[in-house]
Amino acid sequence: MLSPPPDEREREFIHMFQGECRRKLRTRIEYPLLLAATGVARLRRHHWRPEIGAVRTHEEWQTYCDACHKVAAVTTPIASLQSWYEWADTLASDYAQSYRSGHVFNFVLAAFAVLLALTTLVLPDAKKILAVAEFAAILAILLNTQIGVRRQWHRRWLDYRQLAERLRPMRSLKLLGLAAPDPPGTAANPTFGRWVDWYAAVVWRGMGCPSGAIDGDRLKAMASTIAEHELAPQVAYNKSVANLAERLDHRLEIVGLTLFTTALLGCVVLLLGFAFAPHWVKANSNWFTLLSAGLPAIGTAIFGIRVQGDYVGSAVRSEQTARVLEQIADRLTRNSSNLSRVGDLVEEAARAMHADLDEWRLLNQQHDLSVG
Repeated sequence: MLSPPPDEREREFIHMFQGECRRKLRTRIEYPLLLAATGVARLRRHHWRPEIGAVRTHEEWQTYCDACHKVAAVTTPIASLQSWYEWADTLASDYAQSYRSGHVFNFVLAAFAVLLALTTLVLPDAKKILAVAEFAAILAILLNTQIGVRRQWHRRWLDYRQLAERLRPMRSLKLLGLAAPDPPGTAANPTFGRWVDWYAAVVWRGMGCPSGAIDGDRLKAMASTIAEHELAPQVAYNKSVANLAERLDHRLEIVGLTLFTTALLGCVVLLLGFAFAPHWVKANSNWFTLLSAGLPAIGTAIFGIRVQGDYVGSAVRSEQTARVLEQIADRLTRNSSNLSRVGDLVEEAARAMHADLDEWRLLNQQHDLSVG
């Protein structure tokens, strides 16, 4: 009942998680640079200094703990939960940025390699230098992909984020005493298939039991505290993620459309040139080839980034989760006279967040880092 999953790979993932080290610097910042280049988000220090994000997470938990302490109803031993959450959250953020940056790196360098090959048409004297540069670009793509696959950026990001978001609602569930996270698997087969489920259950048991007394006034205060400090930040986060994803997808769409439109206009100019200035077209044919092939190559790379990122799908899921959590928070503040009802609502909120998480993982696990 308490042993880790029998699958050897799952046990290997447990040892890998326990052997992780804290990063002092995030070197892969291609994805934050993309956000900055498109005007979606500014490049900030936390993009390359993970300790800044860890400090913010710690402050958010401290605010939650202080709010619960003011209620003076139930004391919950969540120090160990906070440590595990902060650790999983930091690791998930690290590997998410590495994985996303790896994709941006591959697509950008692939378009750059095409441009280098086409540039030989207009700069024939630089063929050797351009050939070496193209070789280096292709080699860098292959090495980046190999490193990402070998270090399991994708799998680690998904697993660690799933673990962190399974741990987060446990602080409110434990606070009520009678609420608990849903067991993994199904009602007919409640088994721990993944190491993430087993690890979350271990942390839940290791937290111990809450102590204290809950009367009518304290229950209302506790429900309001959970709505304000547990659900409201998640609503704000999901809305922020949805807004960022929508803006990024829209900006990339505009850039890609502009590139293809420019290439189309170049083709129109070329056709007109054949009719009215054939000698001029012949003299500048290599430039037309560079533009007509290079601009679509860049546009295709941008489209690839959009497909891999699935920003529209991410925005839709985040908006839906935010709406559900808003409704639960509203019911939690209005129907807080019954402990069982409050417990049901908090469990429902955790279930909604887990459902969004499971759907997020199901879709993202199909987008592994590859060159095929």
